[in-house]
Amino acid sequence: MKRLQYFSVDKLNKISKHKEIYCYGCGKIFFELIERYADELFVQNITKVIDGNKNIWGTSVKVQNKEIWIESPDTVEKIKSNDVLILITTNRYEEVYESLCKKIARDDVICSKYPETYYESAKVWLRLFSWFPKKRSLLFHYGNEPHENAIAILKYLKEENLTTKHRVVLLTEKGSPYPRYVKENISILREDLREKSSVKNMIRYCYYYASSKYLCYENECIPKVGKGQKLIYLNHGTLPLKNVKDVLRQPEELDYAVCPSSNCAQIYLEQYGVPVEKQIYMMQPRVSLLFNSDREIRDVIRQDYKQLIMWLPTFRSLKGSERVDSKQTNVCSLLSKEEAVERLNETLRKHDQVLVIKRHPREKAELQISSKYQNICVIDNTDLEQADIVLQEFLGKTDALLTDYSGIMFEYLFLNKPIGYVIDDMEEYHRGFSVENPLDYMQGEKITTIDTLCEFLEKVSLGRDEYKERRNALRKKIFEDVDFVAGTRELMNLLEMEKI
Repeated sequence: MKRLQYFSVDKLNKISKHKEIYCYGCGKIFFELIERYADELFVQNITKVIDGNKNIWGTSVKVQNKEIWIESPDTVEKIKSNDVLILITTNRYEEVYESLCKKIARDDVICSKYPETYYESAKVWLRLFSWFPKKRSLLFHYGNEPHENAIAILKYLKEENLTTKHRVVLLTEKGSPYPRYVKENISILREDLREKSSVKNMIRYCYYYASSKYLCYENECIPKVGKGQKLIYLNHGTLPLKNVKDVLRQPEELDYAVCPSSNCAQIYLEQYGVPVEKQIYMMQPRVSLLFNSDREIRDVIRQDYKQLIMWLPTFRSLKGSERVDSKQTNVCSLLSKEEAVERLNETLRKHDQVLVIKRHPREKAELQISSKYQNICVIDNTDLEQADIVLQEFLGKTDALLTDYSGIMFEYLFLNKPIGYVIDDMEEYHRGFSVENPLDYMQGEKITTIDTLCEFLEKVSLGRDEYKERRNALRKKIFEDVDFVAGTRELMNLLEMEKI
């Protein structure tokens, strides 16, 4: 088989006029691809979808108006002509390519990874600008979700009067919001190399991308495009409780990963594939936002209350994909019955509490709570954006947290406020966990029924907190004596001294 190619969207369109497209990989990248490029010719010419997960063989996906059945990797062995292009639609493209080379005997089959640029000419501009001297700027792949680490760094630079010394570049997708209060001294590039754009915008985008020294990301990696660039993984949390080793493995070209402490090193190695020598021990910048915020939350919660509780469930079914992590796919399954919602609201009203439920941005399922239940408020990222506040800033103003298997629990330990763990589907949660005994990492009330949820809220209202010392012990076990508000300063000091 021919060597692995890296075709742009316009190149794929031209090739697909004469070839069928087989997609290998039916996960997040595949669904993002067919949604983003729904009107492109190469998507219209997808005829087969292949995946290594035998649990989804024989199920179907919709591409355009076609229903395509997912087949096993053995399908590629039956290719008998050069009228096929295999498009690898997974981050594990190198591994998949090696596997394909063993299965396909023909030398004329073309294989390409998923497109990272829309125009073929973008590669030329990136290559040209990669020879330019590297600017001491931090470039963030911003994406569609808020990146609190970028915001914490921007706040720090502004507060320390360092905005003229360091530049921050945000590579955003169309419509991606950013807080108004940190927009000084940043370059907002609102186009994406994967989107159609003007030549001027594309060249500007390529220049900032290729000439920035530090490439930072929290979730979706942004690959290096030239020598001298440093790729830094900041993580969109501190530590995962759920097993993510199959979806969050970091690339080999990674230079550094911010890891909270040496006690987390083994989990970072096992879950993210980050070797110990690439780990730098400090707290993620975003944690400081729990303590350093003057943002007003009344624009989100428009009523008075004595106590504010936040419920942050992790997703069960991943939006834009077929991934399902639990047999229970409802958001907040304890509230699936009207009488449970009514009882919860009455308990909150009795104790003068407001419960804010924030859906995970990647959750597929919807959650509807009637407005008549005034002590329960359902919000999403849009509500926070409109109030010009980020999640960590909001969390810092709460009196207690409800969550399940989300890594946010570990950040909340620094506030040392009550945590209730809603784990009614723990036996059905087939994703698994990053640690052998997950309950040892849940130092708070274990909630499995609406009764235990209401009991937790009553304890919070009375100030009864029997887990306080155990939370402190867990925090020290995980994070040692890390300065949890100094992550940004320590990171910028390393950059200043050219240590990384």
